[in-house]
This record gives sequence, C-alpha cells and structure tokens, in this order.
Amino acid sequence: MRIIITTKSAAAKAGVFATPVFSDQLDAPYLREADSKSGGQVAALRAIGEGTGSRYSCTLTSAGRLPADHLLLVGAGARVDFGRQELQRWAAAATRRLAGRKVTRLTIDATGIVAALTST
Repeated sequence: MRIIITTKSAAAKAGVFATPVFSDQLDAPYLREADSKSGGQVAALRAIGEGTGSRYSCTLTSAGRLPADHLLLVGAGARVDFGRQELQRWAAAATRRLAGRKVTRLTIDATGIVAALTST
C-alpha cells in the first residue's frame, strides 16, 4: 500500500482518504471541508453516533467528491492529549482498519495532526 501524507485534501487521488477526528474539535475546518466534499457523510455518521473522535475508533464510508474512493475517519481523542506516541498509534489504527482490503493508496490528511502537534 502506498501512503501519502498531505495537508491539502485535494492534493492526491487515493483509494482511501484518512482524516483524524479530535473529540474536542468536531467542527474543525478540515472536517467541515471533508463533510462538504463527501456530500454530508461526516454529518450523517455523527447523527448515528459515529465519527465522535473516540481514540483510535475507525469509520469507513463513501468519499463523495473527495479525491478518493472511501473516507476513513479515525478518532484521535482530545487534541490537547495528542502527541508523538498517539500519532504512531493513530496511524497504526488507520492501517489496521484497512488490513486485508484491496487498498493500493492511502492518503492521510495531516492538517489536524500538524495543528495538534504544533500547538503544544
């Protein structure tokens, strides 16, 4: 599997586009953009209790107009508690969720991750 890390959601075509969801920042701009481009998938998932930001929880859905086939929301817990170790575990949770599936390209939206790691 080829992994691409970007801070621009439209930068690279992917089989799966993964983005972090911080439990204390459910209305972050990058999530609003993902929701808009996915045709409201993020909001629809939240309406049924998914995509809450619970640490390392994963939800896979259709990507809509995002440059990917699927959107993977991966919970990152509270932003204030997010550090290097949580980043490693977050990435491991994302790749484990895709294990055994025919995914050739994973793009990780690092916008929220960069903001969390640089704000401490």
